[in-house]
Amino acid sequence: MRSVVTLSIDIQLLKHSLEVTRRLLLRLQTLSQEYGFTYEIFLIHPVQDIIMGTADQTHQALQSVSPVPIWETAQLFAENPVSYYYAYDGHLNVRGSAAIAQFLFSRENKN
Repeated sequence: MRSVVTLSIDIQLLKHSLEVTRRLLLRLQTLSQEYGFTYEIFLIHPVQDIIMGTADQTHQALQSVSPVPIWETAQLFAENPVSYYYAYDGHLNVRGSAAIAQFLFSRENKN
């Protein structure tokens, strides 16, 4: 239902949002270099992004303004996205949160 009633974003609003995101990510990069810490960015998509098949576009748009790689998580939910999100508000449910936790845990164990 959310994917049906969610309006597409206005192009000008999208451009502005990406510019603000770019500036904030550059600020994070500056702080990282200044204070000597590393970080990673993980993209957790809203359910409608996965259902509507726009997850790759969202990832590409955010990656285009990021100074570091943005790790994709849509593949965790692609098989049955509605089972990972609450139907009434689109936030991750327990199963979705567990999938993210397992993903992060497995990445940590590889390092």
